[in-house]
Amino acid sequence: MMAYQSKKPPIRIVVNIDTFNNLSELLTRIGNVGGEEISEHAKKINKKILKYSVPHTEENGETFVDIRFFHNEITQLVHILLSNISNYEEYQMNYFEELLISRKGYNSSS
Repeated sequence: MMAYQSKKPPIRIVVNIDTFNNLSELLTRIGNVGGEEISEHAKKINKKILKYSVPHTEENGETFVDIRFFHNEITQLVHILLSNISNYEEYQMNYFEELLISRKGYNSSS
């Protein structure tokens, strides 16, 4: 019989309490109003971070939260956040045009 092995998620993000609360609040809102697939992913990730994240207090008294993700989870989180960012802010310039200009310069120099 093999011993049970647990695999620690390799991606570690350490945030302060405000950032942790903001992330959880945003995932809660998206879970309540997002599209069906995005909503389910947001709820699942939020449930996981609320259950498995580890708070720790530094010697100076400042508290941080250690959040761990597997690669597929962080990919889902980024997708959720990017899919919903337009609900909160409008961009001030066309960054895609900047990308095209940058790539044109890069491609012509190589």
